[in-house]
Amino acid sequence: MSDGHPRTSKKWVANAVKGKLVDKLTYRASEMVRDIRREYSISIPYHQNFNDQCAGKYAAPFKKLLRKILQRIAYAVTEQEYQDAMMTMKLNSTDAKEWVLRNDVDHWSYARFPG
Repeated sequence: MSDGHPRTSKKWVANAVKGKLVDKLTYRASEMVRDIRREYSISIPYHQNFNDQCAGKYAAPFKKLLRKILQRIAYAVTEQEYQDAMMTMKLNSTDAKEWVLRNDVDHWSYARFPG
């Protein structure tokens, strides 16, 4: 994966970032790369797809995170709350954000429901 370091398997990277991914809703790939470099002195290519790293063993925590964000979108009362939640969704999964937009958000989000 990088530098030929034996610890840089996909499983190791997933373990290194899973706690921060769950704790910080907007934890970006660039931040993951920076933190791993700073904390472990291991360089990982930026283009590495971190969502795929977590897809196996850590799929459940990532899905739980996306569900929490989806709830924030649904229960947003103000336009600002809605926009903030949508930005968080986009930062974590562009595909999930696009799914939200394709599924009549105006009918199930408080902030978007016309009344």
